[in-house]
Amino acid sequence: QEVDLADWKSNSVSEVDPDTWALFWKVVGNFTPQQRKGLLEFTTGSPAPPVGGFAQLPGYGSIGTVSRFTVARNMNSALPVASTCFNTIYLPKYSGEDDMSQGLLEAIANRNAGGFFEGAVAH
Repeated sequence: QEVDLADWKSNSVSEVDPDTWALFWKVVGNFTPQQRKGLLEFTTGSPAPPVGGFAQLPGYGSIGTVSRFTVARNMNSALPVASTCFNTIYLPKYSGEDDMSQGLLEAIANRNAGGFFEGAVAH
């Protein structure tokens, strides 16, 4: 099943400038269905929206908490970073469409390569 781009966008929050917001959706609109699912999984932890669409995207907190997909600015990294508990993708400054597309595709390709390293906090 394909991700409904109109539902995704209309139920998302922008914490970036209007140009970045427009560029993000242009890039995502050019992605294949599989790439869109990968981006959704990178940002939310799931490759598909919940039953009821993006307006029902669950977030961190009590059962029934909704947390809208959010596009925010990342000033500290050259690649996108995600906060899956809050359905937020943090984007660095991109020079244009190709640059953003490459950065997002890199994040999608490596979404399962890392993760939480318990040794970093366990003593």
